[in-house]
Formats: sequence, structure tokens, C-alpha cells
Amino acid sequence: MFNLNIANLSINESEDIEDNVLIPQNFVDDVVVGFEDECKEIVEKLVDQKNEKLSVVSLVAVGGAGKTTLARKVYNSPRVKEYFNEFAWVTVSQKFKGIDLLNDILKQITGASYESSKATDQIRENEIGKKIHDFLLQRRYLLVLDDVWEADTWEQINRAAKVFPDTNNSSRVLLTTRKKDVAHHIQMPTYVCDLKLMDEEKSWELFKSKALPSYRTYMICNPDKFEELGRKLARKCAGLPLALAVLGGYLSKNLNVEAWSDLLLGWTSIEEVEVVGHILARSYNDLSNKWRKSCFLYVASFPEDYPITVADLIELWIAECFIPHTTRHIMEETAQRYVTDLAQRNLVQFHFGVAADYMPIQTIRIHDVLRDWCIEEARRDGFLRVIDKTTGQAGASSSDIMTSYRSCFHNFCDDRILQATPNLRTWIGLGLSELFLPKLRFLKVLHIEKSRIKNLMLIRECIHLRYLRLRDCHTVTLPSSIGQLHYLQTVDLRGTSLSRSLQIPVWAIPNLRHLYLDSGSCGTIERDPMPLLEKLPCLVVLHLWNY
Repeated sequence: MFNLNIANLSINESEDIEDNVLIPQNFVDDVVVGFEDECKEIVEKLVDQKNEKLSVVSLVAVGGAGKTTLARKVYNSPRVKEYFNEFAWVTVSQKFKGIDLLNDILKQITGASYESSKATDQIRENEIGKKIHDFLLQRRYLLVLDDVWEADTWEQINRAAKVFPDTNNSSRVLLTTRKKDVAHHIQMPTYVCDLKLMDEEKSWELFKSKALPSYRTYMICNPDKFEELGRKLARKCAGLPLALAVLGGYLSKNLNVEAWSDLLLGWTSIEEVEVVGHILARSYNDLSNKWRKSCFLYVASFPEDYPITVADLIELWIAECFIPHTTRHIMEETAQRYVTDLAQRNLVQFHFGVAADYMPIQTIRIHDVLRDWCIEEARRDGFLRVIDKTTGQAGASSSDIMTSYRSCFHNFCDDRILQATPNLRTWIGLGLSELFLPKLRFLKVLHIEKSRIKNLMLIRECIHLRYLRLRDCHTVTLPSSIGQLHYLQTVDLRGTSLSRSLQIPVWAIPNLRHLYLDSGSCGTIERDPMPLLEKLPCLVVLHLWNY
């Protein structure tokens, strides 16, 4: 692999940490304050050798109560990692396809997914189920089913050849759900943990960790007054960890007593179920400009619980013109600062790449409650429309879709919708069984993953195209005239087989900033790539695989 990152992001000693591309390692993303006892209890249940039968531990609580966060802490605990041989984690969501969940599980435990375009879904599901069963037969495994909505979910995914074997070796299923009937429905030994909301002291502890993080305490001149106000504000969050984290993140950007006091005095009485939405709206409106607001809403274009690579997200933001040009920083640096700001506000969950005192964020996720809020806000504004078959967001009215210039299709695509939106600027598609690119002459962003694409020859007419990502797609035909799309900034063809290599055209795009290719995409490259690179004066990132 040849990897050239021309933009070496650096930290300026004179800059305030909150305006940096980097974030302190001691800024803890997933504080599970108040869950210590529950974590210990659940781990004990999972590693109980006296219970040899395949059994279930269920976490039940309302949205935003910390089920997934607690499950991740349990999943990553050293005792659990030592006890089990195999692990798989899948997010189930409101509407799911059993075959997709099983394929995801197969890939996690074996490293290989199952592909067969000729077999029917039922045959494929049976074959995948048998592969999982045979692989797990002599192994002790832990399967996490996160965010389960339907009582018969286990029966649906386990029906094919009894996928998950019970060989009396203490294998376990860890399940999270908002519904008690789901937890009690599974026909095997089940332990149900009703996750309680945080008490006043634990609420303050979590709120404090977010609103007054250790790396910012030097800015606080009156800690006693902040604690007095902070405790009162924490009580307003009704013991919900998500509300406490988002409110704390918001107030960490407003570290003055007057602002905290004004917020407390102006707090209106709201229903408990509306607490998170109320706090999130305030934090969203506090984002300093329209670009940052657009960047946050855009995160919802990815599927639920999807690990979003920050580098990919930044390239999308740049293509959408959300990142302003400044004299101090290149756009990639400015965008990284936006990511850091969202993380510090607890609007996204993040993961570091490598250990260091200060680190750039590598991947992010957005909580499903926050994502739902973003999707609705984006729909109302006509900013973005998400059509997701797996979460029940596929039933979009035609008027909603046609008023948005950006459409995202997850595991679902209707050609009639695309035909009805000739002015579409952004098209994001993930897991589409088959698609045909219609004539979209105003298209600026085309992001397709894990999909079957019939024909992309019409892309030559997309003269405004800035971003082209075709990742892990089946054989694709691109026009030889792609080099004439002079506004292209990002070309990413990783994992996609082309019917013919690009050869020279891709190296003649003057505004190209990010280029990701493998040997099947562009043929051979000379040992000295500098003559080619000289033709790309704006290039920031170049990744070449298998050369």
C-alpha cells in the first residue's frame, strides 16, 4: 500500500484547546458514571460457569438511559474478553432483515461475508445460518443484539437451521431494548436488568465530567458557584445520561456563571420524554454558524450505529461547501476542528486511533435518539431526506423528498423517486441491491457503498460533480471522460472492481484533493509518481492499495 497524506495536521501552541483538531486523551467519551454496580452484576451473569445453558441477559430502559453505553462497557471488559472465544455485535433496529444481520455476524466471527447473487434470500439465509452454526459449535460465544424492538426477533434470526448452538458451554446473548415484553419473550433462560435512571448524586457526577472536564478547569474562577448551579441544572435532566451528557457538553462551551444562571432561570417546565429534545435543540442552536449546524445534521445521513470514518465525513463536508476557506488553515484542518467541537459537546460519540496525550478523532457514531432528532430537523428544513428501510423511515412522501436537494437511501432505492428529483445535488446510497443512475445534471455528491450498480456512464454529464465514492461495489463501468469533470475533489474506488482501469484520466483532474485507488482501478503507476502528482496541485491525500 502506498499512503501519502500531504496535509500534516499540526497543533499551534497559542490556540485554545477547544479550537484544535486534537482532543485530550483524558476527555472520556463514554463515561458510565452510576453504572458500576450494574456493570459488575451483568458481567457476573455472563461469566457464570454454573449456568451452562445458552442464556440471555437483557438490559431494559427508555431511550437515552445508557443501555448501549453500558453494554459496550460490559462487552469490552477484560473478564468478558477472557471468558468467551468469539464475539459479535449487531444493531437490530425497528425494521431489520434477518439475512443482513446473519451476514454481519458471520463476517465478525469468521472475517468473511457470504456472497451469492444466484441464490434466493431464503437459501442464502439457510446457508449463512449453517456456516455460523458450524463455526460456533465448539466455541463459547457472546452475541450482542442492540436496540431490539420486536418480541420475535430471536426467533426470526435463529430460525434458519438453529443458527446459534447450545452445547452447554455457557454461551450468552446480551440484549438491549426499550420494551419489557421483548426481554421476557425469548424462550430460553433470561435475566432481565431494568436499568434505573440516575439518582441526584450520580447525575451531578456525570454532568460535571462533561460540563467541567479536567482539561478546562483552569478557566473556572468560582468552582463553588458552578457546582451550585450545575447541581440544579443536572436535576432538570430527569436522570437521563444522554440528556446530562448533551447539556454538559453545551455548557462546557459557556463557562461563565451568568450564562448558567440565565439558563436555569429560563428553564420552562417540560415533560420527561421531551427533556433530551429540548436540550439538544438548545445545543444545536448554540453552534456558532450555519456551516457547523449543517455538518451536524449531515452526520444523520449514515445508518444507525454506523461507525463513521472522520476522514470520509470531512471529504463529504468539503464537497458540500460546508467548510469555509480561511487563511490560517486548510479546509481539512477546519473540518477536523468541527468534529472536535461536536465531540466536546457530546453530540457525537468518538473513538481514537492511537494512544497519545492529544489525538485526532478517527471514527464517530451518533446516538440513535440524536440521529432521529437530526433526521426530523433536516426534513423540516428541506436540508436532507433519509429513506431507511431498516428503521422504518422508508415511507417518505414524494413532496418531502422532492423539496430536499439531498437524499440518502439505506438498503432501499426506488428509481421513481430519483426520476422525480432531477435537481438532486447529493445522493448517498448504502446496501442497495440494484441501482441505475438517472440523469442528474446538478449532482455534486455521489456516495455509494456495498451496492450493485448497473451503469454509471451518465456520470459524464454530471459536470458539477465534486465527490465520487464507490466503495465495495460490484463491477462498475466508468466513462473514460471522467478526467473532464474538473470540479471533482474526491475520488474513492476502494474495494470496487472496474470493468476497465481509469489509466490516465483521473490524473488530469486539476481540483482533486483526495484520491483513493487500488491496482484494479488505474492500472500501473511508474516507480516515480512525481510527474503524475505534479498534475494535481490541490492534492492533500493519496492512498494507493496493492502496488
